[in-house]
Amino acid sequence: RIKYSVMSFPKQGETLSGEAVYIKPLPSSFFWGVIDALGHGSDANVTAVKALSILENNYNKSLMWIINQCHDALKKERGAAISLGRIDFGAKTVEYISIGNIETRIYSGERFIHLHSNNGTVGAVIPNVNPVVVPYIRSSCIVSFTDGISQRFDLDRNVLAKSPQEIAYYIINSFRRDYDDTTVVVVK
Repeated sequence: RIKYSVMSFPKQGETLSGEAVYIKPLPSSFFWGVIDALGHGSDANVTAVKALSILENNYNKSLMWIINQCHDALKKERGAAISLGRIDFGAKTVEYISIGNIETRIYSGERFIHLHSNNGTVGAVIPNVNPVVVPYIRSSCIVSFTDGISQRFDLDRNVLAKSPQEIAYYIINSFRRDYDDTTVVVVK
């Protein structure tokens, strides 16, 4: 049902990234999470991996529960921006929550919905928020990306017609910032 692509690179000159992605396709849903630990390099990688293990073991829980578990686990770490999303095929919805500077857009045709990211840092300060729920249209393209990608892009009809791998490559190749870790997830 769903095709996806993930591209992630450490900051130029680093061997480890402080960013991580978890994806879990299921028959009735599709879960994804993006983690961007503060900073970069090996210390940030430790934080990202710690949050990643929570996603891996709890993807079936509520998004708010997962955020709270990550918040508790990262209190002695450097903290992170985390975004979580779940497509429910039966309900035809996308449920989403994001704390920090990870952006997610849902493209339908040449228009997109910007899914709000809340200020805060998981592990330090998180606001009292609830996930948002928006309609899911099967032909949509969902793009989540960290602040290692310039937000100054839009995807036209020609780009959106491509495969998730081609779209991710286009975004990374055209809008990547070399001075930070970089991650993009494309779900179609």
